[in-house]
Amino acid sequence: MNGEGGRSHTLVVADGTRLAVREVGSRTAPLTVIFVHGFCLHAGAWEPQQRYVSRKWSGRARLVFFDHRGHGGSGGADAGTYTISQLGRDVEEIIRVVAPTGPVVLVGHSMGGMAVLSYLAQHADSTSRVVGVGLISTALSNVAGAGIGRALNTPAVSLLGGACAHAPRLVGRSWSLSRRLLTPVIGATCPMAPSSGLRAAATSYEMVHATPIATVAAFLRDLRLYDASAAVGALGRIPVSIMCGTRDRVTPILHSQQLAALLPNAELVAVAGGRHMVGLEQPQVVGEALDRLLVRAQTYHREHSPTTDLVGA
Repeated sequence: MNGEGGRSHTLVVADGTRLAVREVGSRTAPLTVIFVHGFCLHAGAWEPQQRYVSRKWSGRARLVFFDHRGHGGSGGADAGTYTISQLGRDVEEIIRVVAPTGPVVLVGHSMGGMAVLSYLAQHADSTSRVVGVGLISTALSNVAGAGIGRALNTPAVSLLGGACAHAPRLVGRSWSLSRRLLTPVIGATCPMAPSSGLRAAATSYEMVHATPIATVAAFLRDLRLYDASAAVGALGRIPVSIMCGTRDRVTPILHSQQLAALLPNAELVAVAGGRHMVGLEQPQVVGEALDRLLVRAQTYHREHSPTTDLVGA
């Protein structure tokens, strides 16, 4: 990822896992926006949003990107830590170290949105510095109950998880076979339909194939258990932007509609024709929605002037 003032570094979290972090923009900017990527991707998936937001909010916002454990440039960890709850704790550490003071906006796509929601659920009563949340192609709970998420209940997910636990090297060498077993679950993260841009398809496909199979199997297993319903209390107090493609088969727009119905300060953006990788497919629409979110978050912060830090900050 490129950008004026970009700085890359490594953050070592509590269990010793090394997370690759990139900051764009001035550290003295009055607002910090933290972007959390999706399953089998890495921070490079946010490149269109980095360009758009850094241009529109130059000098007013610092952007922070990082790779999840087991993804991209971050280090691997014990498979037992490949859970959405742990990703929520990683988000907490990113905030604590990279943005210890000042207002914060959290933006998450797919599993990244679930990580954001998990963080908020873990600290539902003490998130006063979070002044806005963007949720793209994600769900509050019951991922396995709709769309392609129903495939999480198939024997293939449990079979691959067991194989990774007992013969990780063998499974790792058989990534192509393993991926075919898991289609359509992770194959659907790549927007291969003709209406999707070829660049978007190639970018997401490359990221998926670069993700270690052990990472894939462990997170798939945990996605079946994910439930961040406790985050609703924190979300109800702040501006929220919920975006989803109308043709998303991974986390169908029904998830977004149900979440928006619970939140009085939510803007629901139904991206016509968009699929799961809507940030790559229709970056202008997503960028404009994020711009509106940051304006609302800035206004919310001025009106409420929070003085209490986040837990652990």
